[in-house]
Amino acid sequence: MMALPRISSISAVALALIFAASPLASAGNLNQTHENYFAENPYVYIEQGGYCGVLTKVDGNPHSVSFDRYSLLIDGEREFIASGEFNLYRCPSVEQWRDRLEKIKASGFNCVDLYISWAYHCTAEGVYDFSGNRDVDILLRICEDLGLYVLFRPGPYVCSEVHAGGLPGWLLGKGADVLLRCQLPTGLSPVGVYSPAYVQYCMDWFDQILSIARPHLITNGGSIVCVQIENEYNQATGNRQYMQELYDGCRQRGINVPIFTNEWVYAEIGMPLGDWSDLADIYASDLYPAQDASKPWDTSTFSVLDTLESNQRPYATDSPLFITELQGGWYDGWGGVGYDHWRTIFNGDYFNIVDKSIVGQGFTMFNHYVFYGGTTWGYWGDPNVYTSYDYATAIRESGGLSDVYYAMKRNAMTIDAFKDGLAKTDVADTVTATNSTVLYKARQGDNGIFTFLRNADNGSALYTKLTMPSGWKNITIPAQGNISVPQRSMKIVVSNYDAGDFKVSYCTSDILTMKKIGGKWVMIVYGDQGMEGELLLDIKESPQISGDVQNVQYEWNEAADDLRLNFKHAERSIVNIDGGNVDIVIVITTESDADQFWVTETEEGPWIIGGPYLVRGISSSGEINFDVDETANLLVFSPNVEKPEAEGKNVHELADIGACIIGNFNSSAPKELPVLTDWKYRVSPELEGASEIQSKTIGIGEPMDMFSNGYYYGHAIYSGTFAQTIPGLSGLALEIDARTSYSVYVNGVHIGSHTSYQENPATGFELDAPDQQVFQIPADALGDTNTIIIIAENLGANQNFGFFADAKFFRGVRSATLIGASAPLISWEISGGLYGENLDWDEPGFDDSNWQDVSLPYVPQNQSAVGWYRTEFELNLSQGSDQPIGLVLESAHSKATIYLNGVLIGRYWNEKGPQHKFYLPEGILNTNGRNTLAIAVWNMGEDGAIGKVSLEGFNYSYSTHYSLSMNAEEEKLIMMQPAIMAGVLAAMALALIAAYVLVKRGK
Repeated sequence: MMALPRISSISAVALALIFAASPLASAGNLNQTHENYFAENPYVYIEQGGYCGVLTKVDGNPHSVSFDRYSLLIDGEREFIASGEFNLYRCPSVEQWRDRLEKIKASGFNCVDLYISWAYHCTAEGVYDFSGNRDVDILLRICEDLGLYVLFRPGPYVCSEVHAGGLPGWLLGKGADVLLRCQLPTGLSPVGVYSPAYVQYCMDWFDQILSIARPHLITNGGSIVCVQIENEYNQATGNRQYMQELYDGCRQRGINVPIFTNEWVYAEIGMPLGDWSDLADIYASDLYPAQDASKPWDTSTFSVLDTLESNQRPYATDSPLFITELQGGWYDGWGGVGYDHWRTIFNGDYFNIVDKSIVGQGFTMFNHYVFYGGTTWGYWGDPNVYTSYDYATAIRESGGLSDVYYAMKRNAMTIDAFKDGLAKTDVADTVTATNSTVLYKARQGDNGIFTFLRNADNGSALYTKLTMPSGWKNITIPAQGNISVPQRSMKIVVSNYDAGDFKVSYCTSDILTMKKIGGKWVMIVYGDQGMEGELLLDIKESPQISGDVQNVQYEWNEAADDLRLNFKHAERSIVNIDGGNVDIVIVITTESDADQFWVTETEEGPWIIGGPYLVRGISSSGEINFDVDETANLLVFSPNVEKPEAEGKNVHELADIGACIIGNFNSSAPKELPVLTDWKYRVSPELEGASEIQSKTIGIGEPMDMFSNGYYYGHAIYSGTFAQTIPGLSGLALEIDARTSYSVYVNGVHIGSHTSYQENPATGFELDAPDQQVFQIPADALGDTNTIIIIAENLGANQNFGFFADAKFFRGVRSATLIGASAPLISWEISGGLYGENLDWDEPGFDDSNWQDVSLPYVPQNQSAVGWYRTEFELNLSQGSDQPIGLVLESAHSKATIYLNGVLIGRYWNEKGPQHKFYLPEGILNTNGRNTLAIAVWNMGEDGAIGKVSLEGFNYSYSTHYSLSMNAEEEKLIMMQPAIMAGVLAAMALALIAAYVLVKRGK
């Protein structure tokens, strides 16, 4: 396996989209051909030659895909789909795609869900861009390389808290014959009306996106197992002909995998609004149990989960139970509470309960929205969200793994281990509990009974015994004591499970995984620190017990062929059971230690690796690629290495167990970050009516808003002129109706600012009602000829979601008229974007030598409307390490836009917040070279000041990459930290042959 060089800072910027004006513009060469792009950036699609996470049938060969009422079927075999959402439009650096997708697959999830935003790929009518950081083909190649199934969701509508729900901006300027989503806006409740013009645009989109998807269908040797049409679209406000044509359009364009819809959540909680179950192949729906930041979760929070099976089954009579968007966190809005607060609600305990409850309801397909949220960079967001879309979910915005990740991973690994039992279950009424409040569900599978115990309240632990069938008799478990269910927790008791070589009669602790490795079975059981556990195994011969037996009590019942083990969960214990025809290794550990265990499937069989912060995969030559965040002791169960030796490492040989421990791998210390100095400042001439910027004249009586004039994103500058026809005219005022934020200047004098933003961050919805503001014009500000400048900011088009057909609600200025005696008419012009955006003030290489030298904090003396600040800084971060960097903006009055190497990477609002730290994505950020930072500060009537600006790491994301080469023939281990080397591929390949440089950055 070759490690490949990182892209240069220039080519990294070339991958990123820049919103220099509206309509959108691109930075760098984003229109190069596929072939050239692959040649210049091979790291994004080159075959890894390794394995990551659990086993799938994504192997380059065509496979059939079907379904029944229980599960998806690949080649007739049952598959449990555990999926996480990844939004490529919120991950602006292609370099990061593999990293994020590797982390999804490593977690035990076997599938990724991909929203594809129409707007992201079609910024002008008839112009489609699938290059650079919009290359869907490359994204799907990476999924196939990693062995990830794909749920493909091309819309045309996606919602996703993006501008107009992912509909292209240029559609918003179309006339009344183009009814978005075939909905006639009629106040709060749109009416479904078929719109031929809109449907034709949708078919044009399908022509483009489905031609890319078709080769990647699993039936064609790819990874896509299902395709979704539309999103969260109900019959009460929708149009059936539109949905039928979307379905037919997919089939006509070669989509031969199951097609599903995502029904709006209310159909799942006893409030049916109509559904498309008779049209789509698979019925599916949303589910977001908690959305209130002020309410701590308890048992009542999960009540919506507890009727899912009974509510959904009438719609999914012949298809598997499927949650398309299972809550993965929640978004935060302007003026919101911040993601640190959301993470106190959406923690690992919350998702441990959510995921196990879903499985307990019999669902065999679910997708967490989102698994990685990312960054709402540029002007893509809708009014609901600010720049960070961390979402308080599994993978943080900066790429770090959270407690949510590890909770989801534990459950996904259990699902994978017992997939043959869990992929087809029915409710089992034969299981009873002495404490009925704890018994959530019991399900009988083709192999095993799975009993779900839940204690969702923040009180104390609950205890119970269970009675269930085992063979021809009922048994009570445990034999000693009770099953403990700690507060705010849930567990799965596996029983009657036939592993082939032996049976798991029951286990009162959670089983993380159970795999046969090199002739030995390895089982990992976990529980809270100090919790008691009991495991009963059906083994045919009297076993020999060795290992950490001092921590375990065991009893062999020869008459019943039962081996019972009793233990407490504390420091990791490893017990070897030699049962004659079966060898079993039991790892008894705590929940926190279980988080550090990883399963990776190879052609030779599964590996289990314990200790690292992350295991990315194993190469075909036996190299383990893993990350360490602080320190790690490795425990490796391998199918092809039995007696390893490690150069420079302490190896504890456990020959009777067939494992090895390789002592401490340490993460290197983060590099010190530079202080941002040498700032340059310049006043931006928005108030001077800059002639260099292309503008459009608005005729008398013509609409003034941005959408009607072809500007769909970001800022618009309105310039109006009027003559003072009456000498000494006074008492004039300007009446304005505008969205969403704006400032008004007459002859350079600021006369007022206003924001019409809907301040409820939980909804962001607004009505199209007038919001007319009157601004008095001082008489001494007037002259013979007068100029009015209005700087207006569009915070994004509304989502057109649910009961609101509101994406076309205007942005910018709807009306601006002078009022007063003999008030003259105003002649208006409009231009798109800030002045500096249009003239590349944000770009590297721009000549700012004649700008003013300033130090931050800084308060401009002239108090301009917009002021620009630029600086450069150089980084030299550790090779082979993740050290994500953030930019901290202490304050800026009143708003600011932040650009890194020509890419708009942050939007700041001083009065609303809450975001002050902005992630700088690697790939756009040159981690080993020079970077250009630009900040445009918009003074909305305060003091135009900017506070301290600094670089700061994300400590919870820092890790060091390692690779461990395990050579069975020589019986030794060779370990070295990766070095990512500059130079051409040929030169680096020679270095790799000599040195085994093992882990690459930018996978």
